[in-house]
Amino acid sequence: MLALTLAGRPARAGGPIDAQLEAASRAYQALDYEQAIATAAPIAARTDARVAQRIDAQLVIALAQLALVDPGDPGGADSARHQDAAEAALGAILALQWDFELDRGYPAAAQAAFAAARDRFERARATAALARCAAPPSLALEAPPHPRGGRALDVTLRLTDPRGCARVVRLTWARDRVTTSSLNRVLLPVVDGAVTWRVPAEVTTSTTGVRLSLYAEAYDRDHGRLATLGSFEQPRALAIAAGAPPPPLYRRWWFWTALGAVAIGTGVLIDQARSPGPSTIVIHR
Repeated sequence: MLALTLAGRPARAGGPIDAQLEAASRAYQALDYEQAIATAAPIAARTDARVAQRIDAQLVIALAQLALVDPGDPGGADSARHQDAAEAALGAILALQWDFELDRGYPAAAQAAFAAARDRFERARATAALARCAAPPSLALEAPPHPRGGRALDVTLRLTDPRGCARVVRLTWARDRVTTSSLNRVLLPVVDGAVTWRVPAEVTTSTTGVRLSLYAEAYDRDHGRLATLGSFEQPRALAIAAGAPPPPLYRRWWFWTALGAVAIGTGVLIDQARSPGPSTIVIHR
């Protein structure tokens, strides 16, 4: 899993830091978790490393620390120390890239640790953001009253933001049941006090109806959370009636009728263009 994530990043130039990252990855794959941590830790602290390299190093550290948690004694002192170290490494990733998303292929333990790290990170950021914005904004959801499946759906989140503090909204959504693996996130810039997200037609299409669950978070320019609408535990829900996309033009009767009329009209015009004009009658007196 780790090798897949690291390999999924853009190709690197192959410098000494990259070689050290590869060594940390090999140690992890060989189940030598202590060595993986020891090899990756200096990279995470290097100021000359690229952000992507430091993120990779923290990922190695987090996954190795989680692997050292004793499943037979998860509440023990050693397990708690490794768990805390893993969450600290994941929190360091968020400090480097606030909207970082952990790949869904990681095991449940990694997903849970990342969720805990993100919650701690965002709570701290929110406290600072609310201190900066004397009048925090609020969010309200606007959507068509009776949406029908098979069609794109515009969902608008309107902000009441007296100080103009909010700059971006992160919308998290899932079709039907909300689980950690089913979540999708999209970042939307605030324009004129609102953000609009177009739900693709393929998401709304169904034969039995769709429940679209979502929640939203508004952030300031320093990526501190200012306001929320719904939550993972209690998302807002949109009921979308069953429906399929309209058939393509070539499967509609009026398309062929119109096409036939155009063809007939074109034929008449061509025939008239080819027909000789009226004969000139010359009268001899």
